[in-house]
Amino acid sequence: MLDAREDAQHLGCVTAPRSAAALDPRIVADFVQRTASGEASTWLLYLAARRAFASDAALADALGVHRSQVARWKRGGQADPANEERLRDLGTVVESLTGYLEPDAISDWLTGVNAQLGHRRLIDVVLDGRVAEAIGAVEAEKRGAYA
Repeated sequence: MLDAREDAQHLGCVTAPRSAAALDPRIVADFVQRTASGEASTWLLYLAARRAFASDAALADALGVHRSQVARWKRGGQADPANEERLRDLGTVVESLTGYLEPDAISDWLTGVNAQLGHRRLIDVVLDGRVAEAIGAVEAEKRGAYA
């Protein structure tokens, strides 16, 4: 497991500055506060999953949660264990698609029917907790395999 700073860098949320002076003190203070309170993990998971969606509302719809929950996560609120796992799973799959697909195509790929998954939607497989199966479909797509 990566620490919070490594997680943030991995997600592309924080880039390594050339010097400490390049860091915005407000961002650093916010990140430190979130990390100290244990809130950074949900926030980072939110950021990872959110990259695939045009809006917070679209993310909420995809996860089947109320938009206020997504707004809470965005502000640093903690998700319940089930939703934290769903965010983690979704972020993992989004990460596997990042770099392979254009950012705006990831949402379409998540919500489209996938032959590798028995004509199920990738998002449904992910939210059912079948991340390995979802990643397998992504990897098959990258290899150019046909179902």
